[in-house]
Formats: sequence, structure tokens, C-alpha cells
Amino acid sequence: MSVSKFVSAILPILDSNVVGAAASSLLGAGLGLWTYRRQAKERLAAAVSWSWTMTHAGPDEMPFLVVQNMGNIPSYITSARYLRGNVIRRLQMRPMVIVTEDPEDNNYPKAVPAASAGHFMVSQSHVEQMAESARWHSRALHRLGRPYVWIELRTIAGRRLVVSAREAICPRDRPDWW
Repeated sequence: MSVSKFVSAILPILDSNVVGAAASSLLGAGLGLWTYRRQAKERLAAAVSWSWTMTHAGPDEMPFLVVQNMGNIPSYITSARYLRGNVIRRLQMRPMVIVTEDPEDNNYPKAVPAASAGHFMVSQSHVEQMAESARWHSRALHRLGRPYVWIELRTIAGRRLVVSAREAICPRDRPDWW
């Protein structure tokens, strides 16, 4: 079959409304599937921020790990751990990243409702201890903008989120190099 015969046979089909209807249906179905799959994914963002809270000693400003869930399904944090290092992050065997006043509230998984944020208190003293043991090259890289202490979160869906713990030390308690 020559090219001219092929084009003359295809041209009436392309001029009809069949191709436009089929293309728009396929495009609509593809976009619908893509939107559905995006909604089912776990979309999280996290940062360390400071807020006032009531402790056993009275009101005090404490660091909090704020986890924002931008998805349509609730997320569950199964673990939170410290990592240390500027380039190669190593796991630290510290007690807990997330601390609570109530011992019954120390259980995992921690729930973050859909389309909202969860606030979890962070232990400032553990971050200070890791900062004191930093070597000279880690301190230099930290000053250049590469954080030294990190917080790693894992969710029940298998998502891993690593956040800098740079803001977890109060400005008045920070080392000179922090």
C-alpha cells in the first residue's frame, strides 16, 4: 500500500467526530485516574517550630515537631528517631524524639488527621547533647548551612521524611557555632 492510498483512506476518519470524541474520552479517563492516585498518596510536610505550652513547672516555650498532612487520608507516624551527620546521616540511639507529659500518650502510631497538622513536643536536651559532641568539621559545615542533627519520621505506609532539627535548640542555649 502506498502512502497516498493510506492517507486517502485515513483522511475521512480523521475529519469525522469519532477521533475527537475518542481522544477526549481517553484524556478524561487518564486525568481521572491520575487525580485518584494522587489523592490516595500520603503527602506530608514537617518542620520544627516553637510554641507555648503548659508544663509541670508552669507555662514555657518548647520546640514542637509539626507534621502537616496534605492528603485526604489520615497518616500514622510509626517511628521518630534522631540522625546525626552533615553528609552521611547516622542513626542515634537516643530515647525518644517525641516526648509527652502523659506516660499513656507515648504510644505509636501517632495519628495525623487528613488535611490538618499534628504537633508533637521535641526533647531539646537530646539535641543539645548531640550538638556538644560534634567535631570541628561538622561544626564548620553546620555554619555553612548544612544541618548536623536531623529527625527522621516513618509512617505506616512506608514513607520516610527527614527534617532538620536545627531549630530544636532555644536561641539562648545554642552553642556559638550553631
